[in-house]
Formats: sequence, structure tokens, C-alpha cells
Amino acid sequence: MEVFEITKSSLDSYSYPVFNLPKKAEIRFATLNIGEDKRAFALTEVKNVTLPSNEGIRMSTVVIAVSGLNNKYKQIGSMGLSRTEIDMDITPEGKSFSEFSFLDFDGHLIVLYEIKD
Repeated sequence: MEVFEITKSSLDSYSYPVFNLPKKAEIRFATLNIGEDKRAFALTEVKNVTLPSNEGIRMSTVVIAVSGLNNKYKQIGSMGLSRTEIDMDITPEGKSFSEFSFLDFDGHLIVLYEIKD
């Protein structure tokens, strides 16, 4: 693994609703490349808040690349699972990037994303 970038999140970062963090939290990310795969793994540092031992701030997630993100969003909504709105951005390479998160039936945080050319 090698570091792709280390970034500090802005106060309007999508990470706050995804990880259920209060605005006083300071967030910094290290994204790592694994071989040819860019940003294949990420580490998150949260400062300025006490992390709870159970519910509340979400301290880990599974992040999965998918195709047909909008259809997956509708399917998960129809299952009655809690989800965030779809967030859209541009990757450092200039590609369109969309993602949303949801809690599975056991309360685990899952993030689905799609990168389009």
C-alpha cells in the first residue's frame, strides 16, 4: 500500500452525515493505493470528540463499488433501511463520482459508490 493523499475534511463534508459525527469533530482521511487500484483503502482519524462504545458515531464501514447506483438506492429504500441522500462529486481524475450510505439490518454501515467515465 502507498498513500494516495491525506486530507482534512471541511465542515460541510459528506463524511459528517455518513459517520454521524458532530460538527465539532475534526476529520482527516488517508487514502491508500493498493497496486494499480487508486484509493482502494482509507483510514479515518476523528479528533475533538469522545467516541462512544456502542451506538452513535459510526467508526467503520464497508465501501463497495457498484454499477447502477440509483437502482440500488431505490432497492435499499424499498427495504425500509435507513440511508443517506446520494452525494455527487468529482474524483481527482475528473470523473463523476456518486455515493450513498445505509445501515444494514444488523446496524452495520455500508457505503456504495459508482464512478462514471
